[in-house]
Amino acid sequence: MDDKNLSEKLYVGITKDTVIDIKVNGTFYADLKRVFVDMLLEGENKDGISKILANISKEKVTNTKEYRLYVLYMLLTQIELEASAQGLTSKVPLIPLNPEFRES
Repeated sequence: MDDKNLSEKLYVGITKDTVIDIKVNGTFYADLKRVFVDMLLEGENKDGISKILANISKEKVTNTKEYRLYVLYMLLTQIELEASAQGLTSKVPLIPLNPEFRES
């Protein structure tokens, strides 16, 4: 799709300065976390993963993959901060993304 045409399209959403409260259940949160980890690991070795995480933590993303991961990271962080403030966090295992959903 041509980016120029895409940028001219309007969608129903919220403005950049709007803040909303949402409810997220643990299943959806776990799905987000699995997607984040799967995207992080995809095609990366240990050094590549470390570099991506360092860039994300410094908010200095250098490419599209890092930007996508950064957005997910920020969403996950906000969910975790709110859950922690409400006393709703605990240690849970990370279950990998179902292999049937992975691209070949």
